[in-house]
Amino acid sequence: VRVVPAINIHSSDTPEDLSAVTETVTELTGIRPILSRQWMEGGDGCAELAEAVEKITEIPPSSPFTPMYSPETPILDKLHTLATRVYGADGVDVSPKAAKQAADLEEMGFGGMPICVAKTQYSFSHDPTLLNVPTGFTVPLSHLSLSAGAGFVCAHLGDISTMPGLPIRPTLFDVGVDFKSGHVVGLR
Repeated sequence: VRVVPAINIHSSDTPEDLSAVTETVTELTGIRPILSRQWMEGGDGCAELAEAVEKITEIPPSSPFTPMYSPETPILDKLHTLATRVYGADGVDVSPKAAKQAADLEEMGFGGMPICVAKTQYSFSHDPTLLNVPTGFTVPLSHLSLSAGAGFVCAHLGDISTMPGLPIRPTLFDVGVDFKSGHVVGLR
């Protein structure tokens, strides 16, 4: 998978911070990162990043993409694959509640959906204090939730809060103004 490294610049970032991160990313990847300013400038601030992503998608892949798991793979096996191959975990500690939920989801026909992992943003693990790329950890699967409209099963690692999922077609598309009456229409 080709990548486009980017640095999401915030107003509190110093020139020294940006220089250090830019140098490190360039050294590690061989690619100079795009400085993205969408936080401060909105869409205009990420135009360079969007153009770089568009450009890289036009390059034919050097090898075919191979998914890590097939849709037929059982839910808990999919999560184990993600935990060990993506996050570097030694394994998954599945709670009894999550084991039952996995069996129920598969029985109801949702086992073929991809897995979305809800975990801390601060670490590849479930633990926000295990910084960088930790090793020697097992992720605790507390529970699973179904986002049928969005088309995935969410695996909740540890004690994590999530936002509600959106349907495939958000209600926003049905909301408008009746200009004759001046009333909002389409709200349910």
